[in-house]
Amino acid sequence: MICVLRHFHHAAALLLIALLPLSACAEQAFEVAEESSTRMTINEAIPGTVVGDDALSLAPQPTLADLDAWAAAGVTTVINMRSMAEIDALPFDEAAEVTKRGMTYVVIPMGGADGVSPDIVQALGLTLDNAAGKVVAHCRSGTRAAHAYGALLVSRGDLEREALDDSLGWTAPLSQGTLDALLGAPMAGE
Repeated sequence: MICVLRHFHHAAALLLIALLPLSACAEQAFEVAEESSTRMTINEAIPGTVVGDDALSLAPQPTLADLDAWAAAGVTTVINMRSMAEIDALPFDEAAEVTKRGMTYVVIPMGGADGVSPDIVQALGLTLDNAAGKVVAHCRSGTRAAHAYGALLVSRGDLEREALDDSLGWTAPLSQGTLDALLGAPMAGE
């Protein structure tokens, strides 16, 4: 199954829900770890990823070998958070390769001409809420996916914004400007 979420709005949520296998969605929803002190660590069960909890792993752009390893590790959903321009420039058709391996492919474009907005956080949350099984979210380096996941945790009240860098344990501090855009915070001077 392939889902592309662009300019996500509430009506699109209904479309996404209709596209995802609802019976599986009802059985297993994404749950955020209750302890805000949980740090991301290397996920040895899914090669090439970093995990924040049992349901979500973050990764850089996967290779075909990574997709094979993810499918073998039981990943059911791959979320591509690269811009549409970046996706179009990939050396392989990621959507076809992911679905060929039996995983669901979801595109939530972020960055470049696709911009950065709270719609991305809403789309990520809805996707995770309805995913059945292990999910990997990626972009070129994994950093946009980490920002979107961090913003989701803050928007749901699962983490305090000030605790994101310590709690997520991402490879570099998260950009406050990107978090502002994802959370819909007003820009300075607005």
